[in-house]
Amino acid sequence: MEVTSDRKHALFVALPAFGHITPLMELAKKLTAHNFHITFAVSEAKADEMILRGYLPERFRTSIDIHVLRDGLPADIDTRPSPRRFEEMQTPMEGPLGELLENMASTREPFLPHSDKPVVLRQPVDVVVCDSMMYQPPTVCTKRGIPCYLMHTAAPFMLPMLVALKDVGSAPTVSDDTFLQPVDRLKAFTGIPVGMVAHLVKMEAVYGSSGTTPPLHRGILINGFEEMDPALANHRADDSLHYIGPLLQKEEPLQDPGKAALAEKVAKWLDWQTNGSVIYLSFGSMVFPQPHELLTLGRALLALGKPFIFALRAEQQVHLPEIMQEKIAEQFDTPYAPYLVIPWAQQQRILAHPATKVFLSHCGWNSTLETLSYGKPVVAWPFFADQPMDADYLAGLGMAVRIPQTSLRTTKVTTVVELLSAFNKVGAWGSDAGNDSYFRTAQEMAVKAKRALDPGGSSFKNFQRLLELFRS
Repeated sequence: MEVTSDRKHALFVALPAFGHITPLMELAKKLTAHNFHITFAVSEAKADEMILRGYLPERFRTSIDIHVLRDGLPADIDTRPSPRRFEEMQTPMEGPLGELLENMASTREPFLPHSDKPVVLRQPVDVVVCDSMMYQPPTVCTKRGIPCYLMHTAAPFMLPMLVALKDVGSAPTVSDDTFLQPVDRLKAFTGIPVGMVAHLVKMEAVYGSSGTTPPLHRGILINGFEEMDPALANHRADDSLHYIGPLLQKEEPLQDPGKAALAEKVAKWLDWQTNGSVIYLSFGSMVFPQPHELLTLGRALLALGKPFIFALRAEQQVHLPEIMQEKIAEQFDTPYAPYLVIPWAQQQRILAHPATKVFLSHCGWNSTLETLSYGKPVVAWPFFADQPMDADYLAGLGMAVRIPQTSLRTTKVTTVVELLSAFNKVGAWGSDAGNDSYFRTAQEMAVKAKRALDPGGSSFKNFQRLLELFRS
């Protein structure tokens, strides 16, 4: 990349959770190819882990600076499912983040108005991009006249809810425990979890939802593509919405030697498997099924008899069937191991492999985008937040079967028979052999995702338009 004198400087601000960090960092990397320097501000809770996970390869380290916010947040802050999580993350960040936002130099101002000791960045900031659930950056940027854009890291289907926020403080409320209960998409709205009210009141101002004030942002960047759902056509006419995805973390050399070695072992095992035969299972890193559900799931996998890779933290593996646990220690001794149970997985590499046929997923948005991009059908096991909505979206497309009434507080007993039916239906195995409609639909969506990013595609054109806005 040729660096010219008109190089722009963008400040990115992320919440300390990798589901939120990933699309922001991938957008930051794309911008560096277009004469942008990036300062990426993130909590100290995740700064070191970002490097270990390969989020900032060596070739980007002259064009992307990590600005560590000394906020005292613990490293496991993103493993706590709670309606209060956005406040719990942002309240400690307010001090160091406010110091940065108030005192950084800006091309919009000829001087620093708030401090004799400014936070030193490489050059004045032209534009700010932050997570769409953050209130501090758009609030401060509006006061200072700095353009601020929001990165919506969840499903696009959540946007209408945020944009429509109004009179949150007077809305009916429900207990925080409701946040963790099974979700029926047809269930009428009963109230906002108490723990979310304070945060949503702040977001109401950011989105200008009350109608009395304009929004505090210049636009919303969406990690999705216009062709993913015809229902999104209703939003395309809104000039403030920019569909620029899928933004997925590119596969890079891992900095953690242990994870790098594990990834290679898994890849070799996959190479030995028959194409279209493997099930990959992952519930993400935040929450997991209850112990009896993991036991039932393990029994279903053994009964199915298909090769599988189960990414499950070590402390959760003790809930699997004993025979499965006994084989973990020796699973890499031979390429003929019938299955792998591992504490961590290089997910995109597994989904991209032709041996992988079915993905059992919690349907977080990043995982949903990955399965759309790699064309793998899903057995959906969502827990909370936007996950049930994502699962219903995939099922509505015809590329997923959702296990009903899954959540962190479910009392429903999922059976082996129910799971076998879902796996066979999605994988076109057993009595469903020959009916591979789920896989075909998934492959069709993968083509749409690729075309959106190709030159002339919808996301490609939207990104070019966004570049013009960032430079103006």
